[in-house]
Order: sequence, then structure tokens, then C-alpha cells
Amino acid sequence: MTDNNYDVAEEATFTLPLAPPSVTATQAEPPNAEGAMMAYSIIPIGVLLSVGFCFRPADTLIALFSLVVLGWLPVFWGLAKNHFGRHRAGQQPLFLPSSIPSVLPGSHTGLPSKDLPEITILLPLYKEANMLAQICEMLEALDYPAEKLDCVVLLEADDTPTSIQSMRIIWPSFVRIMSVHDGPPQTKARACNYGLARSRSELVVVFDAEDLPHPLQLREAAAKFHHADERLACLQAPLLIMPQAGSWLQAQFALEYSVLFHFMLPQLSAAMSCLPLGGSSNYFRRAALEAVNGWDAHNLTEDADLALRLASCGYQIDTLEHGTLENAPHRYAIWHRQRTRWQSGHIQIMHVYALWSLRHGRGGNGSAFKWRFVMLAAMAVLSVRLLSGLFFTASIICFAALP
Repeated sequence: MTDNNYDVAEEATFTLPLAPPSVTATQAEPPNAEGAMMAYSIIPIGVLLSVGFCFRPADTLIALFSLVVLGWLPVFWGLAKNHFGRHRAGQQPLFLPSSIPSVLPGSHTGLPSKDLPEITILLPLYKEANMLAQICEMLEALDYPAEKLDCVVLLEADDTPTSIQSMRIIWPSFVRIMSVHDGPPQTKARACNYGLARSRSELVVVFDAEDLPHPLQLREAAAKFHHADERLACLQAPLLIMPQAGSWLQAQFALEYSVLFHFMLPQLSAAMSCLPLGGSSNYFRRAALEAVNGWDAHNLTEDADLALRLASCGYQIDTLEHGTLENAPHRYAIWHRQRTRWQSGHIQIMHVYALWSLRHGRGGNGSAFKWRFVMLAAMAVLSVRLLSGLFFTASIICFAALP
């Protein structure tokens, strides 16, 4: 099925800026990721650090240390809540929320097949014709009733090679191929909004082309939503990296993901029900997505932005146990481009939200205070990604310079 509905494409791009929550990156979109990094991070931080270390090196180092500690506070607050909560319940205290999610076959723990809700899988692709066969195999491996699945493969209108290759694949019965109407901005978020508008399932999940989710992941998400109240808006599956033998870069990437998805994010969820989402394997209630008007098509890290808007409206975000296998960058250039975009997106989010949230909050009856708290905590966590490396580098330099 192919759809070039222009009105839906326009709505997917421009609805968010015109409706509450009215925070959007439309007017703050940087020209490119490198430009954003230079404008909002490298230049001002470099100037401040240069001046600080020239005139007040000890105070500058203390300031960096304080910011890093502040960023970790929500994580350790969630860890304490998990630890003492389990202790009061008579359970063995854990420093991890659960056993490491497996990619091995597991037992069915969830709803009977007849009670499972319909799930829409959004698969936004761009210039990934070589991945279509793997995507087809992944979809066929999912342990979920086919009649309750609706997979929308979203292709950009100018991506002719992927469109042609998609016609050569024998897709499962629940797959639809959809062409996103051409227009700016050509982003994953805009494609997801387009697909969301053309689907009706109660639950929605976003996968990337290289994702290999655990076959039971959909059942786990459905069961967790079923047993939670309507405030639970999103579930993040952990992303798992299987590094190639001998690849130091991929091994570091895998270690970072392990700490992030098995420690930091579950603790953030416990601490404040808000966490910076990853770009894929996110499960949403449709009602919650529609309440916050979907993804911001102009944001570099639309997933982290969406998490903040969900939290601002009183929704909760939690994590799953069954993970998704992902590829890790195998060359420094690829890693650098990816990390630059992520960091630039986080900087963009802080730029767009910071003053707005401090001035306006989210309304009366205590929600303004909660929104400010969530925003400040989220900015602190994002600052860890930006400042930890600077802090450790500066510490090494300072200690090396000591007599």
C-alpha cells in the first residue's frame, strides 16, 4: 500500500508547533549537527574552561566536578528507591533492577494470545535497501499473533532504490509499505508522525532498520501496559551491543550501552518517571502520543524531546527486560558522526526548553513545579554526557601539572 497524502505530511510536520505542549525546535533547528555542537557547546565551554583554568584552575575543576555529581544525583536517587523499596517488601536488594535481559529463548510471561492488543510497528527507513531482507526475517521471528500486528514500513519519496527493493521482498501479511510525501524536514520524526496518522492500533513501537528485538519483547510490552494504569505512556527496551572480536571501539560502545540501559535508565525511571529515550525499541500508548502531538519533526534527538513532553503532561516512562540487538559503529568516523548528532540534539533540547520551562512551567496545581524539576533533572543528566569527559581530562591535566 502506498500513500502520498499531502495533508497528512503537512500535519506530521507542523501540528506540534501549533498545539500544546507548545515547545518545539522549529525555530531553533541548527543548520547541521556540527554547527549546533560548535554554537552551543564547543565554543562557549572551550572559552569558559580556558579562562577558568588560566585564572582559577582549582575553582574551575570543582565546578566541573559539581556539575557531574549533580547529573548523577537522579540516578542514585532512583537506585536508593529501588534498593530500600525491595528491602521493605522483604525481597533481596538489587543494585540492578533485574537480571540482565537476555537474547536467549525465554518462557512466555504475559497475556494469553486472545487478550493481546493490536500493535503498530513503525519502521522509518532511508537509503537502507540492503537491510530489507534482514528486516523481513526479524518481523517473521516475532512471537506475536500476525492478525494483531500492523507494520508500516515508511520510505522517503526520493529513496528510489529502497522502494524498488521493497517490491522484491515477500513480506509477512501484516506489513504495509508507505511512501512519505516529499518535504522538509526529512527526518525520522516526521516519518513516524506520518505513519502514526495512518494507523489505529492501541500500542505503537518504533524500530530501526538494524534492530533485532527479542521475539518475546512485544508480549512483554503488551503485558506491562495491560497491568499498568493509563499514566504509563512508554516502555524502553534495552539496546544490546554484540561487539566484534578485537574491536576496541565496539567493546567500549557495548559497555556504555550496558551501563545506560541496565543501570542509568531504570534508576531514572524510578526516580522521576522520565528518562532520555533511545531512538528505537520504544513502545507507546497511542493515546499518550496523541496527547502530546507526537514527535517534533525538527528536533535532532526527537526521542529525548518526546520523553520530556510526556513527563510534562504527567505520564510515566518505564523499561523492559527483553532487549534489542543493535549494531555498533566499527569506525571512528561513524562513531563521531553519530555521537555529534546525539550531543547536538541534547544541547538543542536544553536550548529550546531551559528558559521556557523555568519561566512558564506546565500550569497550575503543582504541575509547574513538577515540570521544572523534571526539566532541571533531565538537563543535569544530559550534562553528564557533555561534561564527564571534560572533567576527567581536566583532572588528569591538573594532576599532571602539580609539582
